[in-house]
Amino acid sequence: MANQLPPPPKSHTANLTSYNEEMKERGLDPESWESFPVIDPAKAPYAEWMADGGKGVVAVRPDKQWFTYSPQHQVSPNKVFNPGPADAQYGMNWSDSVSYQHSLGVSGTGGVTLNGIFQASITASYQYSWGKTTQTGENVQVTVKPDYFGWIERGTLISSVEGWIIWTGVLVVNLPGGSAKAKLAGEAGKPVRWRGTMSGPGKDGSMSGVLVTQQKHKSEMGTRILQDGFKFERDGDLVLVPADFPAIALTDLTDPGIREVLPTP
Repeated sequence: MANQLPPPPKSHTANLTSYNEEMKERGLDPESWESFPVIDPAKAPYAEWMADGGKGVVAVRPDKQWFTYSPQHQVSPNKVFNPGPADAQYGMNWSDSVSYQHSLGVSGTGGVTLNGIFQASITASYQYSWGKTTQTGENVQVTVKPDYFGWIERGTLISSVEGWIIWTGVLVVNLPGGSAKAKLAGEAGKPVRWRGTMSGPGKDGSMSGVLVTQQKHKSEMGTRILQDGFKFERDGDLVLVPADFPAIALTDLTDPGIREVLPTP
């Protein structure tokens, strides 16, 4: 019986073709990025320019990607209780929803704009895009022992990418009254740069996470709930306790339990 999650996939190397093409379109040497001043986009004057709703020309040079797992979390709709006297098999569907996060260092309109550019650059560089955050699966068979609760958890594969965000060209800021004012991205019109990171549900080939079956013996809390007359749905003798039922939390099921990591692609 497996009890340890497999190691996450190895890091991938970025394909910089998209970045190189973007820089050349701006008349810039792709290798010159290290000479650009490093700035904090959350501080003046850059924060004010972005908050004004202006849009700069941005290139992203991704240089690091790595994989981790999210904390394990329940993905089956129920915890299934088996009153016994024999082992019982139950087929469970599952649904997992994880959103992406970013630390691009900006907010407001500029942040939304950079968000999309960063994602587009990562798609071109790693052939992977953060799209829908919900994944579903069907009919995982769980064998539940008598007097045990059984359910399915998942460690979602999380892909993190870090890189340099390079701001080039002219920033146009819309002013009251419909006028516009051009501001250079950096001192003397030179490009500037800062680091940004984005993390979200990842995929390596067909592998996007690891399913784990969990079983724990009923605790005193679980026994009371089952006897207190709650109208739980049943499947034969099995009791289906909804995942969001507050009193049947992992902390209420106190023994070490039985855990098995399921095979992954």
